[in-house]
Amino acid sequence: MPKIKTILAIGSTGLGKTTIARLICEANAEGSSGIESATKEAIIYETDKYLYIDTRGFNDSFGINDEEMFHEMMRLLQRHGKNNIFNIDMILWFCSESERMTNHLQREANFIQRLIEYTDECKPTDLWNNVLIITKGIFPLHELVDGPKSAAKAKIRPLIPNFGQISVHFRQGKCKKCDAVGDPRLFSTRCHSTASIFKHSVKIEKSHPEQIVRFHSGAKFLSHDPDEISIKEYLKNKLYGFDISVISHTVFPLLTTLAQSDLDNSCLLTAGSSLLAVICVEGVKYYFDTKNIKCKRCKNSIGEVGCIEKCDNCKKEWEEDGCDIGYKCCKEKEEKPGCQAFEKCTICQEVAIELKTKGCTQYCAKCKETRNTPGCDPSFKHDVIMN
Repeated sequence: MPKIKTILAIGSTGLGKTTIARLICEANAEGSSGIESATKEAIIYETDKYLYIDTRGFNDSFGINDEEMFHEMMRLLQRHGKNNIFNIDMILWFCSESERMTNHLQREANFIQRLIEYTDECKPTDLWNNVLIITKGIFPLHELVDGPKSAAKAKIRPLIPNFGQISVHFRQGKCKKCDAVGDPRLFSTRCHSTASIFKHSVKIEKSHPEQIVRFHSGAKFLSHDPDEISIKEYLKNKLYGFDISVISHTVFPLLTTLAQSDLDNSCLLTAGSSLLAVICVEGVKYYFDTKNIKCKRCKNSIGEVGCIEKCDNCKKEWEEDGCDIGYKCCKEKEEKPGCQAFEKCTICQEVAIELKTKGCTQYCAKCKETRNTPGCDPSFKHDVIMN
């Protein structure tokens, strides 16, 4: 497979750089009108035989100086190089036939000469031996142009293999303060301040600070645990005329649940500090003052303030497992959104109600932008690490 030849085109606007790209490389490129450059930035056209680098015109109207234009071109070469080396087979320098040894031409020559800075063991004579100067003249009739174009194409193509190769060598590094990567000689003149500030990248989120637990959803109330022996003795004295087995079988199971729930055949009535037990036995209602019935735990009358905390929803003691499930912090269900606002760093993932630790991200003290972003001030020097 034949080796691809690389051609670098340099010169002023309107002298045919893009036209030659179409002639030699058969590139699909738009030419200029001669007033404004058609090439807004350095660009590469590639075919199976040629790699053609079309650069900006020196006298274009886009406000870029020679240094920036040179760096733009060299960065393009570095991106398309292999192992930080880009080989050039020929340099085409486009000049106007009306120009003499002027400052304008000297400026363009210096531009080409600067390639020496990026070559190893390449002498200026070796560089200029690879330069082919192309001038543009004026033809009296438009129909005569096609002939010279064909002739130029026929003349230039055979010359390309006779030129030696120029190897442009690049360095590889990066700035620790800004986004500059590549050859440090081609870095932008702007960098960030050495002075830094550290901040978190904060995002406000809501979450639950406590875990899901079982809890009592009802209100807390105080109750007693009636003493069965006290009840039995009390009823013995009050329910005379009933068989004791009937009393034990019918009344005792009812009284042991009086403080827990309302039953169809028993209830508790309160009036001031008095507590009455209402019991239905064989269709007859009996009312009893319970001040003599004692609490099994505190030994006080069950008519007094209770000693046991209970839930009025499930009637279980408050210390037992709850009757509902939810977050301990707010009692909301698992699917409900968080009840507490937190600050979360999107970079280090640190979370707190208010992040007060030293930030995880370094920012430029002048422009307040992060490191690895375009520099903000030409007075700041790059801090380069070479690869």
